[in-house]
Amino acid sequence: MKIRKFDIQKKFRIDVRNVLNETADLERILSRFKGGKAYPRDFRAIQNCILTGFLLEKRLQEIDFGFSVPLPELTRLKEYIESRISDGELPVILGNGDFLKSGFSARLDKAREAKNKGRDWILELEEKEKKSTGLGTLKIRYNKVVGYYLELSRAQAESVPKNYFKKQTLVTTERFTFPELEEIERSILEADSVIQEIEKEEFENMLRTVLGYFESLLSLSTEIGELDYILNLHFCKEEYDWTCPEINQEGNLFLTDSRHPVVEKFLPIGDKFISNSMELDREDSAIAVITGPNMAGKSTFMRQVALSQILFQMGSYIPAKSGNLSIADQVFTRIGSADNLTTGESTFYVEMRETAQILQNRTEDSLIIFDEVGRGTSTYDGLSLAWAILEYLNRPLGSSKKTKTLFATHYHELTELEKENGIFNLYMDTFEKEGEVIFLKKVKKGRAKKSFGIYVAKIAGVPIEVTERAKEILSGLESRKKEIKIRKEEESFLFAFEDKMIPKSIAEIESRLKSLNVENTTPLEALKILEELKTLVER
Repeated sequence: MKIRKFDIQKKFRIDVRNVLNETADLERILSRFKGGKAYPRDFRAIQNCILTGFLLEKRLQEIDFGFSVPLPELTRLKEYIESRISDGELPVILGNGDFLKSGFSARLDKAREAKNKGRDWILELEEKEKKSTGLGTLKIRYNKVVGYYLELSRAQAESVPKNYFKKQTLVTTERFTFPELEEIERSILEADSVIQEIEKEEFENMLRTVLGYFESLLSLSTEIGELDYILNLHFCKEEYDWTCPEINQEGNLFLTDSRHPVVEKFLPIGDKFISNSMELDREDSAIAVITGPNMAGKSTFMRQVALSQILFQMGSYIPAKSGNLSIADQVFTRIGSADNLTTGESTFYVEMRETAQILQNRTEDSLIIFDEVGRGTSTYDGLSLAWAILEYLNRPLGSSKKTKTLFATHYHELTELEKENGIFNLYMDTFEKEGEVIFLKKVKKGRAKKSFGIYVAKIAGVPIEVTERAKEILSGLESRKKEIKIRKEEESFLFAFEDKMIPKSIAEIESRLKSLNVENTTPLEALKILEELKTLVER
Protein backbone atom coordinates (compact mmCIF):
# COMPACT_ATOMS: atom_id res chain seq x y z
CA MET A 1 0.00 0.00 0.00
CA LYS A 2 1.35 3.42 -0.92
CA ILE A 3 1.93 5.78 1.99
CA ARG A 4 1.17 9.40 1.23
CA LYS A 5 2.26 12.45 3.17
CA PHE A 6 -0.36 13.69 5.57
CA ASP A 7 1.57 16.27 7.58
CA ILE A 8 -1.22 18.72 8.35
CA GLN A 9 -2.67 20.53 11.30
CA LYS A 10 -3.88 18.45 14.22
CA LYS A 11 -7.35 20.04 14.19
CA PHE A 12 -7.89 19.07 10.56
CA ARG A 13 -6.90 15.48 11.31
CA ILE A 14 -9.33 15.37 14.22
CA ASP A 15 -12.12 16.66 11.98
CA VAL A 16 -11.39 13.98 9.39
CA ARG A 17 -11.29 11.29 12.10
CA ASN A 18 -14.72 12.41 13.29
CA VAL A 19 -16.04 11.91 9.75
CA LEU A 20 -14.46 8.46 9.66
CA ASN A 21 -16.30 7.53 12.86
CA GLU A 22 -19.48 7.28 10.80
CA THR A 23 -18.10 4.49 8.63
CA ALA A 24 -18.52 0.76 9.16
CA ASP A 25 -16.21 -2.10 8.20
CA LEU A 26 -17.20 -1.99 4.54
CA GLU A 27 -14.88 -4.79 3.45
CA ARG A 28 -16.39 -7.12 6.03
CA ILE A 29 -19.91 -6.20 4.91
CA LEU A 30 -18.99 -6.91 1.29
CA SER A 31 -17.63 -10.33 2.25
CA ARG A 32 -21.01 -11.11 3.84
CA PHE A 33 -22.78 -9.99 0.67
CA LYS A 34 -20.53 -12.29 -1.36
CA GLY A 35 -21.57 -15.18 0.85
CA GLY A 36 -25.27 -14.26 0.74
CA LYS A 37 -25.26 -13.46 4.47
CA ALA A 38 -26.27 -9.79 4.42
CA TYR A 39 -28.31 -8.11 7.14
CA PRO A 40 -30.83 -5.24 6.71
CA ARG A 41 -28.61 -2.79 8.60
CA ASP A 42 -25.75 -3.49 6.18
CA PHE A 43 -27.56 -1.41 3.54
CA ARG A 44 -27.68 1.58 5.88
CA ALA A 45 -23.98 1.09 6.61
CA ILE A 46 -23.19 1.09 2.86
CA GLN A 47 -25.29 4.21 2.41
CA ASN A 48 -23.40 5.97 5.24
CA CYS A 49 -20.02 4.88 3.86
CA ILE A 50 -20.81 6.40 0.46
CA LEU A 51 -21.97 9.60 2.16
CA THR A 52 -18.74 9.62 4.17
CA GLY A 53 -16.81 9.26 0.92
CA PHE A 54 -18.35 12.50 -0.36
CA LEU A 55 -17.58 14.33 2.88
CA LEU A 56 -13.98 13.09 2.88
CA GLU A 57 -13.44 14.04 -0.75
CA LYS A 58 -14.62 17.56 -0.02
CA ARG A 59 -12.42 17.97 3.06
CA LEU A 60 -9.33 16.39 1.50
CA GLN A 61 -9.52 18.69 -1.52
CA GLU A 62 -8.53 21.48 0.88
CA ILE A 63 -5.07 19.92 1.28
CA ASP A 64 -4.76 18.43 -2.20
CA PHE A 65 -4.89 14.86 -0.85
CA GLY A 66 -6.08 12.54 -3.60
CA PHE A 67 -9.12 10.39 -2.84
CA SER A 68 -9.42 7.98 -5.77
CA VAL A 69 -12.97 6.63 -5.54
CA PRO A 70 -15.63 6.40 -8.34
CA LEU A 71 -18.09 8.53 -6.35
CA PRO A 72 -20.42 9.41 -9.28
CA GLU A 73 -21.05 5.71 -9.83
CA LEU A 74 -21.61 5.14 -6.13
CA THR A 75 -24.06 8.05 -6.09
CA ARG A 76 -26.46 5.91 -8.11
CA LEU A 77 -26.14 3.10 -5.58
CA LYS A 78 -26.72 5.50 -2.69
CA GLU A 79 -29.89 6.86 -4.32
CA TYR A 80 -31.06 3.33 -5.10
CA ILE A 81 -30.71 2.30 -1.44
CA GLU A 82 -32.30 5.53 -0.15
CA SER A 83 -35.36 5.00 -2.36
CA ARG A 84 -36.01 1.65 -0.69
CA ILE A 85 -34.89 1.25 2.90
CA SER A 86 -36.91 2.59 5.81
CA ASP A 87 -36.02 5.99 7.25
CA GLY A 88 -36.25 4.64 10.80
CA GLU A 89 -34.04 2.13 12.57
CA LEU A 90 -33.62 -0.98 10.48
CA PRO A 91 -34.11 -4.43 12.01
CA VAL A 92 -31.12 -6.64 12.79
CA ILE A 93 -32.82 -9.58 11.08
CA LEU A 94 -35.23 -9.36 8.17
CA GLY A 95 -38.82 -9.71 9.40
CA ASN A 96 -38.26 -8.19 12.85
CA GLY A 97 -39.24 -4.70 11.77
CA ASP A 98 -39.80 -2.44 8.77
CA PHE A 99 -37.03 -2.83 6.19
CA LEU A 100 -38.62 -1.09 3.20
CA LYS A 101 -39.91 2.46 3.47
CA SER A 102 -43.57 3.52 3.23
CA GLY A 103 -44.61 4.40 -0.31
CA PHE A 104 -42.28 1.91 -1.95
CA SER A 105 -45.10 -0.60 -2.55
CA ALA A 106 -48.87 0.05 -2.28
CA ARG A 107 -49.48 -3.61 -1.51
CA LEU A 108 -46.88 -3.54 1.23
CA ASP A 109 -48.37 -0.36 2.74
CA LYS A 110 -51.84 -1.94 2.78
CA ALA A 111 -50.50 -5.09 4.48
CA ARG A 112 -48.70 -3.01 7.12
CA GLU A 113 -51.85 -0.97 7.73
CA ALA A 114 -53.86 -4.15 8.17
CA LYS A 115 -51.28 -5.50 10.62
CA ASN A 116 -51.04 -2.30 12.63
CA LYS A 117 -54.66 -1.04 12.41
CA GLY A 118 -56.64 -4.27 12.02
CA ARG A 119 -58.02 -4.08 15.57
CA ASP A 120 -59.22 -0.50 14.97
CA TRP A 121 -60.90 -1.58 11.73
CA ILE A 122 -62.80 -4.31 13.58
CA LEU A 123 -63.98 -1.90 16.30
CA GLU A 124 -65.10 0.65 13.69
CA LEU A 125 -66.96 -2.06 11.77
CA GLU A 126 -68.64 -3.26 14.97
CA GLU A 127 -69.95 0.24 15.77
CA LYS A 128 -71.12 0.69 12.19
CA GLU A 129 -73.08 -2.60 12.27
CA LYS A 130 -74.68 -1.80 15.64
CA LYS A 131 -76.08 1.43 14.22
CA SER A 132 -77.19 -0.02 10.90
CA THR A 133 -78.96 -3.06 12.42
CA GLY A 134 -80.14 -1.52 15.69
CA LEU A 135 -78.73 -4.54 17.56
CA GLY A 136 -76.94 -2.98 20.55
CA THR A 137 -75.51 -6.28 21.86
CA LEU A 138 -73.82 -7.18 18.57
CA LYS A 139 -70.15 -8.19 19.07
CA ILE A 140 -67.38 -9.04 16.58
CA ARG A 141 -64.99 -11.64 18.05
CA TYR A 142 -62.10 -13.87 16.96
CA ASN A 143 -60.81 -17.37 17.65
CA LYS A 144 -58.26 -19.55 15.90
CA VAL A 145 -60.83 -22.09 14.71
CA VAL A 146 -63.41 -19.93 12.91
CA GLY A 147 -61.53 -16.66 12.61
CA TYR A 148 -63.49 -13.39 12.91
CA TYR A 149 -67.24 -13.66 13.46
CA LEU A 150 -70.26 -11.60 14.50
CA GLU A 151 -72.11 -13.11 17.48
CA LEU A 152 -75.88 -12.69 18.28
CA SER A 153 -78.38 -14.38 20.55
CA ARG A 154 -80.88 -16.86 19.06
CA ALA A 155 -83.69 -14.25 19.31
CA GLN A 156 -81.65 -11.49 17.60
CA ALA A 157 -80.44 -13.87 14.92
CA GLU A 158 -83.93 -13.99 13.40
CA SER A 159 -83.75 -10.32 12.38
CA VAL A 160 -80.25 -10.09 10.85
CA PRO A 161 -79.71 -8.41 7.44
CA LYS A 162 -79.78 -10.56 4.31
CA ASN A 163 -76.03 -10.08 3.64
CA TYR A 164 -75.18 -11.93 6.88
CA PHE A 165 -74.17 -15.58 6.43
CA LYS A 166 -74.34 -18.08 9.26
CA LYS A 167 -70.90 -19.30 10.23
CA GLN A 168 -71.57 -21.40 13.35
CA THR A 169 -74.51 -22.37 15.59
CA LEU A 170 -74.09 -22.78 19.35
CA VAL A 171 -76.58 -23.63 22.14
CA THR A 172 -77.61 -20.05 22.90
CA THR A 173 -76.01 -18.00 20.13
CA GLU A 174 -75.49 -17.80 16.41
CA ARG A 175 -72.28 -16.68 14.69
CA PHE A 176 -72.34 -14.83 11.38
CA THR A 177 -70.03 -13.24 8.86
CA PHE A 178 -70.57 -10.85 5.96
CA PRO A 179 -68.49 -9.65 2.95
CA GLU A 180 -66.95 -6.58 4.59
CA LEU A 181 -65.86 -8.56 7.65
CA GLU A 182 -64.41 -11.28 5.44
CA GLU A 183 -62.40 -8.70 3.46
CA ILE A 184 -60.95 -7.17 6.64
CA GLU A 185 -60.23 -10.64 8.04
CA ARG A 186 -58.36 -11.64 4.89
CA SER A 187 -56.28 -8.45 4.98
CA ILE A 188 -55.36 -8.93 8.65
CA LEU A 189 -54.53 -12.64 8.43
CA GLU A 190 -52.50 -12.27 5.23
CA ALA A 191 -50.61 -9.16 6.36
CA ASP A 192 -47.55 -10.91 7.82
CA SER A 193 -47.04 -13.24 4.85
CA VAL A 194 -47.49 -10.37 2.34
CA ILE A 195 -44.96 -8.21 4.21
CA GLN A 196 -42.49 -11.08 4.42
CA GLU A 197 -42.88 -11.95 0.75
CA ILE A 198 -42.39 -8.39 -0.54
CA GLU A 199 -39.47 -7.52 1.77
CA LYS A 200 -37.66 -10.81 1.15
CA GLU A 201 -37.97 -10.45 -2.62
CA GLU A 202 -36.74 -6.85 -2.59
CA PHE A 203 -33.96 -7.66 -0.10
CA GLU A 204 -32.56 -10.25 -2.50
CA ASN A 205 -32.87 -7.83 -5.44
CA MET A 206 -30.96 -5.18 -3.47
CA LEU A 207 -28.27 -7.67 -2.48
CA ARG A 208 -27.65 -8.53 -6.15
CA THR A 209 -27.64 -4.83 -7.09
CA VAL A 210 -25.06 -3.96 -4.42
CA LEU A 211 -22.81 -6.78 -5.62
CA GLY A 212 -22.87 -5.12 -9.04
CA TYR A 213 -20.97 -2.23 -7.41
CA PHE A 214 -18.56 -4.54 -5.60
CA GLU A 215 -15.32 -3.20 -7.12
CA SER A 216 -16.32 0.42 -6.59
CA LEU A 217 -17.25 -0.23 -2.96
CA LEU A 218 -14.03 -2.15 -2.41
CA SER A 219 -12.10 0.80 -3.80
CA LEU A 220 -13.94 3.10 -1.37
CA SER A 221 -13.14 0.73 1.51
CA THR A 222 -9.45 0.67 0.55
CA GLU A 223 -9.21 4.46 0.38
CA ILE A 224 -11.00 4.93 3.69
CA GLY A 225 -8.80 2.25 5.28
CA GLU A 226 -5.60 3.87 4.01
CA LEU A 227 -6.71 7.28 5.21
CA ASP A 228 -7.65 5.86 8.62
CA TYR A 229 -4.27 4.11 8.78
CA ILE A 230 -2.31 7.28 8.06
CA LEU A 231 -4.35 9.33 10.53
CA ASN A 232 -3.77 6.76 13.26
CA LEU A 233 -0.02 6.77 12.68
CA HIS A 234 -0.02 10.50 13.29
CA PHE A 235 -2.27 10.03 16.30
CA CYS A 236 0.18 7.50 17.81
CA LYS A 237 3.07 9.83 17.10
CA GLU A 238 1.48 12.70 18.99
CA GLU A 239 -0.43 10.83 21.67
CA TYR A 240 2.19 8.20 22.60
CA ASP A 241 5.41 9.97 21.62
CA TRP A 242 6.42 7.69 18.76
CA THR A 243 9.25 8.66 16.43
CA CYS A 244 10.13 8.35 12.75
CA PRO A 245 12.88 5.70 12.34
CA GLU A 246 15.78 5.87 9.92
CA ILE A 247 16.69 3.09 7.51
CA ASN A 248 20.06 1.45 6.88
CA GLN A 249 21.29 -1.03 4.28
CA GLU A 250 23.81 -2.80 6.52
CA GLY A 251 21.32 -5.08 8.25
CA ASN A 252 21.62 -3.34 11.62
CA LEU A 253 18.92 -2.83 14.23
CA PHE A 254 19.42 0.10 16.62
CA LEU A 255 16.68 1.19 19.02
CA THR A 256 17.07 3.86 21.69
CA ASP A 257 14.64 3.83 24.62
CA SER A 258 12.32 1.34 22.93
CA ARG A 259 8.90 0.62 24.50
CA HIS A 260 6.15 -1.99 24.10
CA PRO A 261 3.17 -0.05 22.68
CA VAL A 262 0.44 -2.33 24.05
CA VAL A 263 1.88 -2.92 27.54
CA GLU A 264 2.58 0.80 27.88
CA LYS A 265 -1.01 1.65 26.92
CA PHE A 266 -2.52 -0.57 29.62
CA LEU A 267 -0.22 0.32 32.51
CA PRO A 268 -2.01 1.41 35.70
CA ILE A 269 -2.43 5.17 36.04
CA GLY A 270 0.76 6.69 37.43
CA ASP A 271 3.05 3.86 36.28
CA LYS A 272 5.71 4.58 33.69
CA PHE A 273 6.98 2.05 31.17
CA ILE A 274 10.70 1.38 31.58
CA SER A 275 12.26 1.86 28.15
CA ASN A 276 15.29 -0.09 26.93
CA SER A 277 17.74 0.17 24.07
CA MET A 278 18.88 -2.56 21.69
CA GLU A 279 21.75 -2.87 19.20
CA LEU A 280 22.07 -5.81 16.84
CA ASP A 281 24.18 -6.29 13.76
CA ARG A 282 24.93 -9.32 11.60
CA GLU A 283 28.51 -9.84 12.74
CA ASP A 284 29.99 -9.29 16.21
CA SER A 285 26.68 -8.50 17.96
CA ALA A 286 24.24 -10.71 16.11
CA ILE A 287 22.88 -12.86 18.93
CA ALA A 288 21.76 -11.56 22.33
CA VAL A 289 21.40 -14.18 25.06
CA ILE A 290 19.00 -12.64 27.57
CA THR A 291 18.85 -13.98 31.12
CA GLY A 292 16.99 -12.77 34.15
CA PRO A 293 14.20 -13.65 36.58
CA ASN A 294 10.69 -14.62 35.73
CA MET A 295 8.45 -11.54 35.48
CA ALA A 296 11.49 -9.29 34.97
CA GLY A 297 10.43 -8.38 31.43
CA LYS A 298 12.47 -10.55 29.06
CA SER A 299 9.51 -11.49 26.87
CA THR A 300 8.18 -7.93 26.81
CA PHE A 301 11.57 -6.61 25.77
CA MET A 302 11.99 -9.08 22.91
CA ARG A 303 8.47 -8.54 21.63
CA GLN A 304 8.79 -4.77 21.63
CA VAL A 305 11.88 -5.10 19.44
CA ALA A 306 9.95 -7.34 17.02
CA LEU A 307 6.96 -4.96 17.05
CA SER A 308 9.22 -2.01 16.22
CA GLN A 309 10.61 -3.97 13.27
CA ILE A 310 7.09 -4.72 12.00
CA LEU A 311 5.88 -1.13 12.54
CA PHE A 312 8.97 0.16 10.76
CA GLN A 313 8.24 -1.99 7.72
CA MET A 314 4.61 -0.84 7.73
CA GLY A 315 5.87 2.68 7.19
CA SER A 316 4.83 3.61 10.71
CA TYR A 317 6.38 5.64 13.47
CA ILE A 318 7.80 3.44 16.24
CA PRO A 319 7.56 3.55 20.06
CA ALA A 320 11.13 4.64 20.78
CA LYS A 321 13.21 7.75 21.26
CA SER A 322 15.04 6.94 18.04
CA GLY A 323 15.54 4.02 15.69
CA ASN A 324 17.70 2.94 12.79
CA LEU A 325 16.62 -0.34 11.21
CA SER A 326 17.09 -2.37 8.05
CA ILE A 327 14.49 -4.32 6.12
CA ALA A 328 13.90 -7.85 7.47
CA ASP A 329 12.68 -10.47 5.01
CA GLN A 330 11.03 -12.47 7.82
CA VAL A 331 10.39 -12.16 11.56
CA PHE A 332 10.50 -15.60 13.18
CA THR A 333 9.19 -16.23 16.71
CA ARG A 334 9.23 -19.27 18.99
CA ILE A 335 7.20 -18.13 21.98
CA GLY A 336 4.91 -19.83 24.49
CA SER A 337 3.57 -23.36 24.48
CA ALA A 338 0.98 -24.99 22.24
CA ASP A 339 0.06 -28.52 21.39
CA ASN A 340 -1.90 -30.43 18.79
CA LEU A 341 -3.10 -33.39 20.81
CA THR A 342 -5.62 -34.55 18.23
CA THR A 343 -2.72 -35.56 15.99
CA GLY A 344 -0.51 -36.74 18.84
CA GLU A 345 1.80 -33.72 18.83
CA SER A 346 2.98 -32.70 22.31
CA THR A 347 3.93 -29.16 23.30
CA PHE A 348 7.61 -30.02 23.06
CA TYR A 349 7.18 -31.58 19.61
CA VAL A 350 5.39 -28.45 18.38
CA GLU A 351 8.18 -26.33 19.87
CA MET A 352 10.87 -28.35 18.11
CA ARG A 353 8.96 -28.36 14.82
CA GLU A 354 8.70 -24.57 14.91
CA THR A 355 12.38 -24.36 15.86
CA ALA A 356 13.29 -26.55 12.90
CA GLN A 357 11.30 -24.33 10.53
CA ILE A 358 13.13 -21.27 11.81
CA LEU A 359 16.59 -22.81 11.53
CA GLN A 360 15.89 -24.15 8.05
CA ASN A 361 14.33 -20.99 6.60
CA ARG A 362 16.23 -18.11 8.23
CA THR A 363 18.43 -15.83 6.16
CA GLU A 364 20.94 -13.14 7.03
CA ASP A 365 18.11 -10.57 6.68
CA SER A 366 15.78 -12.27 9.15
CA LEU A 367 14.99 -11.39 12.75
CA ILE A 368 14.53 -14.28 15.21
CA ILE A 369 12.87 -14.26 18.63
CA PHE A 370 13.48 -17.37 20.76
CA ASP A 371 11.76 -17.34 24.15
CA GLU A 372 12.78 -20.17 26.48
CA VAL A 373 13.58 -22.91 23.98
CA GLY A 374 14.05 -26.40 25.43
CA ARG A 375 11.83 -26.21 28.52
CA GLY A 376 9.57 -29.10 27.52
CA THR A 377 12.08 -31.89 28.11
CA SER A 378 14.62 -32.87 30.78
CA THR A 379 16.96 -30.17 32.03
CA TYR A 380 20.05 -31.48 30.26
CA ASP A 381 18.17 -32.34 27.08
CA GLY A 382 16.79 -28.81 26.94
CA LEU A 383 20.09 -27.18 27.83
CA SER A 384 21.93 -29.23 25.22
CA LEU A 385 19.41 -28.33 22.53
CA ALA A 386 19.48 -24.64 23.42
CA TRP A 387 23.29 -24.66 23.39
CA ALA A 388 23.44 -26.39 20.01
CA ILE A 389 20.82 -24.03 18.55
CA LEU A 390 22.85 -21.01 19.59
CA GLU A 391 26.00 -22.49 18.07
CA TYR A 392 24.11 -23.19 14.86
CA LEU A 393 22.73 -19.64 14.72
CA ASN A 394 26.20 -18.25 15.26
CA ARG A 395 27.52 -19.86 12.08
CA PRO A 396 27.83 -17.32 9.28
CA LEU A 397 25.56 -17.84 6.31
CA GLY A 398 26.64 -17.69 2.67
CA SER A 399 27.73 -14.03 2.79
CA SER A 400 29.56 -14.40 6.11
CA LYS A 401 26.65 -12.66 7.84
CA LYS A 402 24.62 -13.99 10.76
CA THR A 403 20.92 -13.79 11.59
CA LYS A 404 19.93 -11.16 14.17
CA THR A 405 18.56 -13.10 17.13
CA LEU A 406 17.15 -12.45 20.60
CA PHE A 407 17.41 -15.59 22.74
CA ALA A 408 15.81 -15.49 26.21
CA THR A 409 16.66 -18.36 28.53
CA HIS A 410 16.86 -19.55 32.14
CA TYR A 411 19.80 -21.81 31.26
CA HIS A 412 22.49 -19.56 32.73
CA GLU A 413 25.15 -21.92 31.39
CA LEU A 414 24.47 -20.49 27.93
CA THR A 415 26.05 -17.19 28.95
CA GLU A 416 29.41 -18.96 28.57
CA LEU A 417 28.90 -18.68 24.83
CA GLU A 418 29.62 -14.95 24.98
CA LYS A 419 33.25 -15.94 24.43
CA GLU A 420 32.20 -16.92 20.93
CA ASN A 421 32.39 -14.05 18.44
CA GLY A 422 28.88 -12.83 17.59
CA ILE A 423 27.12 -13.76 20.85
CA PHE A 424 26.71 -11.30 23.73
CA ASN A 425 24.88 -11.38 27.05
CA LEU A 426 22.08 -9.17 28.35
CA TYR A 427 20.14 -9.51 31.59
CA MET A 428 17.13 -7.99 33.29
CA ASP A 429 18.22 -6.07 36.36
CA THR A 430 16.73 -6.70 39.81
CA PHE A 431 17.12 -5.39 43.36
CA GLU A 432 17.07 -7.93 46.19
CA LYS A 433 16.87 -7.08 49.88
CA GLU A 434 15.80 -9.14 52.89
CA GLY A 435 14.14 -11.83 50.78
CA GLU A 436 12.16 -9.37 48.68
CA VAL A 437 12.84 -8.81 44.98
CA ILE A 438 12.10 -5.72 42.92
CA PHE A 439 12.07 -6.20 39.16
CA LEU A 440 13.67 -3.08 37.71
CA LYS A 441 12.70 -3.96 34.09
CA LYS A 442 16.01 -2.54 32.90
CA VAL A 443 18.17 -4.38 30.35
CA LYS A 444 21.90 -4.40 31.11
CA LYS A 445 24.94 -6.02 29.59
CA GLY A 446 26.10 -9.14 31.39
CA ARG A 447 24.50 -12.22 32.91
CA ALA A 448 21.84 -12.74 35.57
CA LYS A 449 22.85 -14.33 38.85
CA LYS A 450 19.66 -16.37 39.27
CA SER A 451 16.07 -16.70 38.12
CA PHE A 452 14.04 -16.08 41.31
CA GLY A 453 11.51 -18.69 40.20
CA ILE A 454 10.83 -19.73 43.80
CA TYR A 455 10.15 -16.11 44.74
CA VAL A 456 7.67 -15.79 41.87
CA ALA A 457 5.96 -18.98 43.05
CA LYS A 458 5.71 -17.47 46.52
CA ILE A 459 4.05 -14.22 45.41
CA ALA A 460 1.74 -16.24 43.14
CA GLY A 461 0.34 -17.97 46.23
CA VAL A 462 2.16 -21.31 46.35
CA PRO A 463 2.08 -22.60 49.99
CA ILE A 464 5.05 -21.45 52.04
CA GLU A 465 6.06 -25.01 52.98
CA VAL A 466 6.43 -25.78 49.27
CA THR A 467 8.60 -22.74 48.50
CA GLU A 468 10.78 -23.26 51.58
CA ARG A 469 11.35 -26.91 50.67
CA ALA A 470 12.14 -25.80 47.11
CA LYS A 471 14.88 -23.54 48.47
CA GLU A 472 16.46 -26.49 50.30
CA ILE A 473 16.36 -28.65 47.17
CA LEU A 474 17.78 -25.84 45.03
CA SER A 475 20.65 -25.34 47.44
CA GLY A 476 21.50 -29.04 47.25
CA LEU A 477 21.32 -29.13 43.47
CA GLU A 478 23.45 -26.02 43.01
CA SER A 479 26.17 -27.54 45.15
CA ARG A 480 26.54 -30.26 42.49
CA LYS A 481 25.94 -27.98 39.52
CA LYS A 482 27.26 -29.08 36.15
CA GLU A 483 29.42 -26.87 34.05
CA ILE A 484 29.61 -26.71 30.30
CA LYS A 485 32.71 -25.91 28.36
CA ILE A 486 32.61 -24.26 24.96
CA ARG A 487 33.22 -26.35 21.90
CA LYS A 488 36.57 -25.73 20.28
CA GLU A 489 36.69 -26.50 16.59
CA GLU A 490 35.80 -30.19 16.22
CA GLU A 491 35.60 -31.01 19.94
CA SER A 492 32.25 -31.76 21.46
CA PHE A 493 31.24 -29.70 24.51
CA LEU A 494 31.81 -31.59 27.76
CA PHE A 495 30.10 -31.91 31.12
CA ALA A 496 31.90 -31.96 34.50
CA PHE A 497 30.17 -33.59 37.46
CA GLU A 498 31.66 -33.45 40.97
CA ASP A 499 35.06 -32.74 39.42
CA LYS A 500 35.07 -36.04 37.49
CA MET A 501 35.49 -35.60 33.75
CA ILE A 502 33.73 -37.75 31.17
CA PRO A 503 36.51 -38.73 28.70
CA LYS A 504 36.90 -36.23 25.87
CA SER A 505 36.95 -39.08 23.40
CA ILE A 506 34.82 -42.21 23.47
CA ALA A 507 36.95 -43.73 20.75
CA GLU A 508 37.74 -46.86 22.79
CA ILE A 509 34.08 -47.62 23.44
CA GLU A 510 33.16 -46.71 19.89
CA SER A 511 35.86 -49.01 18.47
CA ARG A 512 34.74 -51.92 20.65
CA LEU A 513 31.11 -51.53 19.56
CA LYS A 514 31.99 -51.26 15.87
CA SER A 515 34.06 -54.46 15.98
CA LEU A 516 31.28 -56.37 17.71
CA ASN A 517 29.57 -59.07 15.62
CA VAL A 518 26.09 -58.97 17.11
CA GLU A 519 24.76 -62.00 15.22
CA ASN A 520 27.52 -64.31 16.46
CA THR A 521 27.54 -63.05 20.04
CA THR A 522 25.95 -65.29 22.65
CA PRO A 523 23.83 -63.79 25.47
CA LEU A 524 26.55 -64.61 27.99
CA GLU A 525 29.22 -62.94 25.87
CA ALA A 526 26.95 -59.91 25.40
CA LEU A 527 26.56 -59.52 29.16
CA LYS A 528 30.33 -59.73 29.59
CA ILE A 529 30.94 -57.08 26.90
CA LEU A 530 28.28 -54.85 28.50
CA GLU A 531 30.04 -55.16 31.86
CA GLU A 532 33.37 -54.19 30.27
CA LEU A 533 31.83 -51.15 28.58
CA LYS A 534 30.23 -50.12 31.87
CA THR A 535 33.64 -50.31 33.53
CA LEU A 536 35.13 -48.12 30.81
CA VAL A 537 32.45 -45.49 31.30
CA GLU A 538 32.86 -45.51 35.09
CA ARG A 539 36.63 -45.18 34.67
